Amino acid sequence: MKNAVVTAYELDDSGERLETPVGSTTTDSKGQYRIELDDNYEGGLVEIEITVSSETRMVCDASACGTKGADVELPNDFKLNAIGKASSAGSTVSVPVTAWSTMAAKRAKTLVAGGKSVADAARQAKAEVSQVAGFDIENTVARDVNDLSGASAAEAQAAVMNAAVAELVFAGGTDGAAASLDSFSDALSDGAINSEDAFTATSLSSAVKTVVETTDGLNDETQESLNNQTAQFDAAGDNLAPSYDEDLDLDEGATQADKIAAFQSFVSQFRSWAGSIDETAAALQDETSAVSVALDADAETVSDVFAQAGVTGDLVSKVLDVFSQQLAGTEGRAALLEALESGTQFTAQQSWTDEEDPTATGTMDATLVFEDTESGLKATATGSVSQIGGETRDFDLVIGTSLAQDDLDLTYDAEKVLSLLTQNNVTVSGTIGDGTGFNRAVLDLVATLELSEEIVGEVTAADAVLEKFSAIALNGSIALANPEAASFDGEISVKAVNMTGSSFGELDEPFSPESFALSGDFTATSGRTFNLSTSLNSSTAQRFNLFTYLDYNNTTASFDFEVDRAEVAQFVEYDETAQDFWFDIVSDWSCYDYETGTETYGERVAFSGWFDSELGYDDFNCNVLDDAETAALDQLILGKLETAVGATVAGQSQVEYVSVYGNSTSDFAEVYADIAFPDLETADNFVNLSFNIAAGVSLVDMPKATAVATLTRSTLNGGSVLANVSWDGGSYSLKVSTDELNAENPEISLAFWNPQGFRLEAVGSEAASGEQSLTGNVFVNGEDIGDVELRNGVPVITYPNGEETVFETLF
Repeated sequence: MKNAVVTAYELDDSGERLETPVGSTTTDSKGQYRIELDDNYEGGLVEIEITVSSETRMVCDASACGTKGADVELPNDFKLNAIGKASSAGSTVSVPVTAWSTMAAKRAKTLVAGGKSVADAARQAKAEVSQVAGFDIENTVARDVNDLSGASAAEAQAAVMNAAVAELVFAGGTDGAAASLDSFSDALSDGAINSEDAFTATSLSSAVKTVVETTDGLNDETQESLNNQTAQFDAAGDNLAPSYDEDLDLDEGATQADKIAAFQSFVSQFRSWAGSIDETAAALQDETSAVSVALDADAETVSDVFAQAGVTGDLVSKVLDVFSQQLAGTEGRAALLEALESGTQFTAQQSWTDEEDPTATGTMDATLVFEDTESGLKATATGSVSQIGGETRDFDLVIGTSLAQDDLDLTYDAEKVLSLLTQNNVTVSGTIGDGTGFNRAVLDLVATLELSEEIVGEVTAADAVLEKFSAIALNGSIALANPEAASFDGEISVKAVNMTGSSFGELDEPFSPESFALSGDFTATSGRTFNLSTSLNSSTAQRFNLFTYLDYNNTTASFDFEVDRAEVAQFVEYDETAQDFWFDIVSDWSCYDYETGTETYGERVAFSGWFDSELGYDDFNCNVLDDAETAALDQLILGKLETAVGATVAGQSQVEYVSVYGNSTSDFAEVYADIAFPDLETADNFVNLSFNIAAGVSLVDMPKATAVATLTRSTLNGGSVLANVSWDGGSYSLKVSTDELNAENPEISLAFWNPQGFRLEAVGSEAASGEQSLTGNVFVNGEDIGDVELRNGVPVITYPNGEETVFETLF
């Protein structure tokens, strides 16, 4: 908030403001302030309040404000608060004042009303809100999300989280922003954000993802933290309740001895969890253990649900194809316009073949009824999809758009209709059954198409149309059920982007998966229900199609194609004048000379046969290709492969096995080849992705907890694992990272911390001689209170305390 009024009030023991303010100032053009406390200040906690004047403007980062980062006016009742500390009259205060600090101030006053002191309540509220926000709300500078140059990872994360709140608060425009801010900041007053609040963890997660997608300059560390934070929101579902450990509470008068004792308690807590993880891992090695059996059952449940999702997605795709075909052609739209007037139904019967499994075939019968509603063109699709020799699925789906009847002008070409569709969302809702009245799927989805540039005029080439699309997204709720297997009820989000620099040429599909998220309740056949949230994000999706990468990168794949017979016949020794002949070139075979009784092996061997008209019978020959001929044949095959994979990939690939067959009845020869593809990644061009998973976990002898793990690949041979574990009364995070795991002596960084300000940081390595090293520090609320080192190969924490030093082993 620029040019806003800043007022400082001292709080009494009950958390109420004293009547006379103890300082005032105005924020500058960047929204920053420093306020000097006057002689009325008596040494208590200070509440900072920022209010609006006629000159006040706010940089609005919400999409609802129009231009991102533009200045907007605020309603007069819009205000922000924060509770901070000061030392004496004349000292200055400049704590960040944001929606998060406002939430903490309200939470603190609720805790005071429940009997806590103001100081104790402020510490707890700050820790709880910091846990929700994912950063230290009291000590992290608020930065403009549109200008993150020079920002630390924590500052960038804070900027994104502040902008996410703006997305929620300003969703209804600036007029209702004050009321929305009050609702947001009240959400944690009772200690939990749940379905009774105006804002939920789910809506917050969605807002964060929206901001991340539109923010430039986020480094890998910031992305990792934000991915982990949104995964925690997704896992929380309807109840996000931050934890606070009273045993680790340190007041302002805590001595070094107090801090050491508290940190030792924190380390002991971490040790217990680490030990339990080891015991659980050992139990997982035993396939008959209860832990293994339960995990296998849950994995089978998830696998079954994903299989159901695949079947459902395939059916919806078939129905949407029928819908789009009716819109694409001039004749189809003419019939559609007539049907809108007369109420005529459209019927479609199609045969289909599975692209991945050609043996799977079937039919689809669909009836479409189109309506021109106030909200736009809508189609109700009913019918069934059957697989020959397999199952039948019936469907009753509603496809909605905001296309008006006038948008179907017959002069439009198909590409113009697609352009119109990108200006609005397409909704798909309804049910899919199994023919017995049992609903296998209930859908409520929104599909969004994005254009990189407007489609103008007639564009006839399909690839030219695809080039103009930048992304396709699908979001919404989905319920899947199988009377004999697992079920799922939750949310799904998928986004694919158009590739701008494919590493695999024509092998890639036009669109590459950029993100995928699934969150909800899974129910096994046993009746056991568990919540699971998982997501995948790829920041290099426009260069690397993840699925193609997994299929082809640094692996061997088989290809079938045809070449001109004459191109390969040159490597075969046969009677070229013969009218009836055949040949077969194969890898790693041999020729046997019956006259001499000798056998000659070769990397490529050609067998041939023809009818000898002079002798009146068939003749045969076998010749081993020499090195030059072998190289020429392989180069011919790789040259043909360039069309599919590009010259770079083909030039680095090798033919591992080949079989070429030709005969006199065709001018073409059939080629079957196993191609060994190279590892295409480099230090500057690699698959950069982050994977999140969140679930409830039950470890040996420990309380049930929610665990969130984020795996990030940020360099070619390096990355990090960030894990967060929360349970009733406690929470901690652990991060392990390295930039170069394949280095001769890699450095491994380790950190674990909690939202109450306890943190350990260490770096370990091993020299070529085998000597190990470990150095680090331990902190309480930013104060360095000890060191981490190796003593006789054992990790030790040393705490200086006056004239003595306290020692503690880390594990």
